[in-house]
Amino acid sequence: MDKEYIGYTLAIVGIALIAIGALNVAGYLSFQTVDYTAPQILYSYPQDKMIYKATEIDEYVLYAQDQESPVQSATYADKYSGVVSLVVTPYTQLTHKLTVVQSDGTVCKYPDVNFDGKVDGTDQNLVLSAFNKNSTSPDWSLYEKYDLNNDGAVNIRDTAIVSLYLGTVTFSLKSTASYTLGENITFAFSASSVGGTSGIQGVFLIQDYQFLSGLWTINGQIVNASSAINLESYSAIVSFQCTDATVSSSQVTVIAGVNGKSYVLPLTGTNTWNKELTFSSGINSLILEASTSDKINKITVSVITPNQPTITLGHIIIIAGAVLTAAGVVVVKKEKETSW
Repeated sequence: MDKEYIGYTLAIVGIALIAIGALNVAGYLSFQTVDYTAPQILYSYPQDKMIYKATEIDEYVLYAQDQESPVQSATYADKYSGVVSLVVTPYTQLTHKLTVVQSDGTVCKYPDVNFDGKVDGTDQNLVLSAFNKNSTSPDWSLYEKYDLNNDGAVNIRDTAIVSLYLGTVTFSLKSTASYTLGENITFAFSASSVGGTSGIQGVFLIQDYQFLSGLWTINGQIVNASSAINLESYSAIVSFQCTDATVSSSQVTVIAGVNGKSYVLPLTGTNTWNKELTFSSGINSLILEASTSDKINKITVSVITPNQPTITLGHIIIIAGAVLTAAGVVVVKKEKETSW
């Protein structure tokens, strides 16, 4: 067979594959692939190794996200409740909410705009239906609910918030357990999707407490309850400085809970604790707690990191097409040089 013909054939097939892959990446073609990635648990209540008053544990809450496959179910278990199934609950009905706050401190609406407990394509389309509407529009009252960052307009900032939480499902169950003061409760959360199951296991302590004064910082920036921090990388220095003169450093324990995992912050200076923590791609719920036997300072902070690029089947096809095209060009070029 003529090598030049083979070269042209490779190049044509390569170009065709590039086109098919590009259509897939753009969303015009859909390839059915198996998703083996377990859902990510963004936030749980209760949280591992944290301290609560008995009256605070009135609800079990789990936020799970899987942008590839829908999260289908979630469960909670402890020695009082056993294994119980959590139900999909609209964000507006939850007592303990995953904070939706921008880096400048702006409080945003959670993008479950149709209040069905899921952030999905329906919510995306509803926000897009109001795109470019603003407070001067005559029908603004109909679309103001889609202004997620409350800046008086529905624009790319609002669609970005939807994209950030896309695939998030909120589960909850009201607690009927009667916890006892001073006891440790072991617990387990799990969430399942088509791709797999992810879980959190841990322990929380029931205790009465007073407020422990102190200052929390992330990379030197002061944070408070409901703050949000945008990071350019996947790690940050988390610090606590105790300003309560009635306690000594040896009495204080400082813990940071990130996506179901707990880390003890070591004492690194006078009444100062810090540790470098690593975060997942996207949204991270960071629960910070400093405590003594009878005092506590506990806040929740949202940490947002860059989304890692996703390699899809379409991208792989584009790469394969590029390789075939390049190979075909090389074959044709060499054959023409030989024929000269």
